[in-house]
Amino acid sequence: MTTLGLITIGQTPRVDLTGEFRELLPDVRIEEAGALDGLTRPEIDALRPRHGQFLLVTRLEEGEEIAVAKEAILERLQRCIERLEPRADFLVLMCTGKFPPFQHRRLLLLPHEIVNPVVAGLVPRGRLGIIVPHETQIPWAREEFTRPGVEVIAGAASPYGAEGGLAAEARAMAEAGAALIYLNCFGMGLRWKRVVREAAGCPVISPVGTVCRVIDELRK
Repeated sequence: MTTLGLITIGQTPRVDLTGEFRELLPDVRIEEAGALDGLTRPEIDALRPRHGQFLLVTRLEEGEEIAVAKEAILERLQRCIERLEPRADFLVLMCTGKFPPFQHRRLLLLPHEIVNPVVAGLVPRGRLGIIVPHETQIPWAREEFTRPGVEVIAGAASPYGAEGGLAAEARAMAEAGAALIYLNCFGMGLRWKRVVREAAGCPVISPVGTVCRVIDELRK
């Protein structure tokens, strides 16, 4: 049986995501590790973004949303990789942000490197909707996906709150003519894809679904 090592930038267990992995890959074993596992609240608060640091949105064990600085958790993510490698066939970093190279011996699936090219290939021209979890990430999303012939319609809505925010962003993007909407946060899984698809009526890409299909290809 294939074992997946799932790495979150927050705390485990990520029951919201492991359930979706099991839905798409029912015959895999799952091991988890989190960058914030074992930390006290003051220690977690010390990892919040400071001026100039890149903000990432994640959740704690009980479901509370939290923002951390990407730069502040890199070493902790590396330790998660090292902890899971001995007992995993594939590793998945459950975050769509762009990260510097990590040291690893097993295949490490980075959603940014996998899903972004898929999105770019699907919308070579026209209007592309990108939903990020925090408004400070909107300029990054525009810079990341804008290219000649492609207009990016970017908005923000948290996957850890009520579904109304995501649905409203989706409707606005559809009304603006988005050909496709990319849920640019790993926390925006299959449940949120269904919400956004229903609200927008256009194709929607979820990083969870895309990564799971790549894993399925790799293990067969």
